[in-house]
Amino acid sequence: MTLERGDLLLLLVVVGIGSGLILLFRARGATSLGQFLLDGRQVPAWLAGCSLSATSLSSGAPLLLTGMLTGPGALGGWLWWFGAMGGLFTASFFARLWRRTAVVTDAEFAELRYGGRPAALLRAFRALYFGLPVTLFIVAWLTQLLATAIAPAVGLSEIAVMLGLILLAAAWGAIGGLRGLLAAHAFECVTGLVGSVILATFMVKQAGGLTVVTTALAAGGIHFGTPSTGLNGGVSLPALLTGFVVAWWSNLSFNGEPDGGGSMAQRLLATRDERASSIAVLWSLLLQFVIRPWPLIMVAGVLLIQGNAPRGDGYSLLTLAGPSVPSPIRGLVVAGAVMSYLSIASAALTRGAGYLVHDILVRFVRPNYPLPLRPLAVRIAIVLLGGIAVPVTMRLESPAAVARILLAIGAGSGMALLGRWFWWRINAWAELASLGIGVASILAIDALRLEAWDGPNGELVVSVLLPLVVGAVVTIVITLLTEPESTPVLVRFYRRARPGGPGWKGVAKWAGYKEDDLSGNGRGQLVWAIGGAGLLAGTGAGGAWLDGRPELGLMLAGTMVAAIIGVMTLLRDERAWQRNVDLSG
Repeated sequence: MTLERGDLLLLLVVVGIGSGLILLFRARGATSLGQFLLDGRQVPAWLAGCSLSATSLSSGAPLLLTGMLTGPGALGGWLWWFGAMGGLFTASFFARLWRRTAVVTDAEFAELRYGGRPAALLRAFRALYFGLPVTLFIVAWLTQLLATAIAPAVGLSEIAVMLGLILLAAAWGAIGGLRGLLAAHAFECVTGLVGSVILATFMVKQAGGLTVVTTALAAGGIHFGTPSTGLNGGVSLPALLTGFVVAWWSNLSFNGEPDGGGSMAQRLLATRDERASSIAVLWSLLLQFVIRPWPLIMVAGVLLIQGNAPRGDGYSLLTLAGPSVPSPIRGLVVAGAVMSYLSIASAALTRGAGYLVHDILVRFVRPNYPLPLRPLAVRIAIVLLGGIAVPVTMRLESPAAVARILLAIGAGSGMALLGRWFWWRINAWAELASLGIGVASILAIDALRLEAWDGPNGELVVSVLLPLVVGAVVTIVITLLTEPESTPVLVRFYRRARPGGPGWKGVAKWAGYKEDDLSGNGRGQLVWAIGGAGLLAGTGAGGAWLDGRPELGLMLAGTMVAAIIGVMTLLRDERAWQRNVDLSG
């Protein structure tokens, strides 16, 4: 793929507009970490939802989805769908709880939920782990993929492109803060959607039209009408069940954790109120699973019938799809990929720097660090992280291996991350132990070659199931063998978050709330069920229309609209959701 002068000009214009938004909405006069990292907790729901969508890993590698859909022996589109389950749970239950905690980072949550030295150790571990290796890996991985794809097109060396990308991402984070990044993320959602629609339109036209594409795919047993395409005969039943039953709540990545922690928590903590936090997640799910994916699914279909099945490594697909688009529109497609990269990389650097300053420097090194200087410290940390990311990017040899480790750590800690909200007995030692189980499990899988147990899908099934089962057992055993958190610590957390439910029955009485139902009084379960049906119907509506079944598409679209109305009706009465919580800490 080669970019001509018009392509380069369009690329510079799009990236220039994004950078201009960073400057226009930059964090002016931020005098606290709450202002710089959370925009004063006044972010509207729609903007927070756009940011969540823009910083998801599937958006960070815009065509990664096509790799999932076409990769031989892979779970295909269903792997993409596993994330929707956890997202719905976050919207229905955890979003409000996170907003009530009023912490600055999700690492700080450790010392709200737990007490004593174990809580401090857990906070430091999470801050260092997510602030350094996870941040650097995400930035290095995406930088390497994008630089490899576009360096030949722009006529520069890969090293020069890597340096330019990381420098610009660090500048976005250091100048913009969360406020500037949110504006750029909203713009990225628009450019990403427009670029993918144009790419799909030209590729389908080049292939002979939509009818030709769908007919050719049907001959190979693939139909757009399924909830997500790509489900092929090479998928084993254990692999499919693993994804739907357990993988959705064992996900630990940059974009979030099973309970809505991670980068997602930053957006939830920045929203205006509890209701806005839930709506933000629902809007991001609508973008990710209904609005944004179908153009890329069409691209995947064309690549399949052309015999150009991609490797599934994301940006390398630009080299396959890019030549199908004439100049200067080709520049817009590449600009969408660059904007997606900048959105997630700048957010990663900002989040990592927040951990290092708020949870390490201020908490453990210099507790009396001047409040007005803390935003400056975050800016300096962003630049330093960007500098460290450069050599990491150049030396990164096996992104897939590191990704497996992250997946295993998530699987091992899933029980603890969910249980800490629903059961008072979970303590800091149990969560610490669960984080270590993932690394030990992946080492055992590699040493014993256990992935061979299930053919082509064994690596996914065993890599998730083994750490998940062992992590769950270890979490429960350590919880029961160690002392529970003290009553004052539990009451303090309960009064702040009010999770409710049978797992907190005793603590609720200690705190003076007597019988306390789960937050939402049953409405959360309805939001999860109706929202899930709406997402499936919305995704299926797009597939039915592309597959030449407009009646089915119209029926599914109507179902989605009804689900949206039902969910918004449930969320409308804020008083029915809010709890009498104590935010004084």
